[in-house]
Amino acid sequence: MRCNNGWMSSVESDAKPLLLPLIKGEAFLLSKADVATISKWIALKIIISEHENPKNQVTPREDREKFMRDGVVPSYFDIRIANHSCTSQVGFFRKTWTILVARGESPPKPREEFPVKNIQDVHFIIGSLLVVGGASRSNIRIGEMFNVVPDALPRIWPLPEGRLSWPPQRVLVNPQIQMLLKRVDTFLNLSRPKWCEHPSEPLNWSAKEPDP
Repeated sequence: MRCNNGWMSSVESDAKPLLLPLIKGEAFLLSKADVATISKWIALKIIISEHENPKNQVTPREDREKFMRDGVVPSYFDIRIANHSCTSQVGFFRKTWTILVARGESPPKPREEFPVKNIQDVHFIIGSLLVVGGASRSNIRIGEMFNVVPDALPRIWPLPEGRLSWPPQRVLVNPQIQMLLKRVDTFLNLSRPKWCEHPSEPLNWSAKEPDP
């Protein structure tokens, strides 16, 4: 209750007047400070969603406490927003993986303290707004995994330079959103990384490179 009436409530209140035009699909010009406020709100939603299953948490306790105390969005978050034309006006998707990507010939070897779940992908729809939030504490960053068209999915975290015009030049349609929901699995299948098991939990073997 203290969180809902305290720091979380402040995040919600600060973001609400900025989110309404995005949700309604109205033309709006966001300053860098506005973008930072919206990024903070989205980061809050991502972190809250991690508590649905504690075993699938990606953001460690110390980063959650720093976010609560100082409002610092973790540097390994990657947040983008889009305008969509789907009939659905509400939706939520979250998936996590345990992944290490080989940079050379030998599979990487995780340490005991390596997070059990180190990559997550979170997507949600509110009205005309589509949020695409990723986080990677693996040895590869979210930005390295995908080619994203900026005029359809502008990045808002890490913070861009200058102001952001809303809505983006391109509107996403349902097939494109379905591709976004599968983007990590597609990357894994195409890049054919080498794997090794986590000391505490097996990797996501459903995406493992097939045997020859």
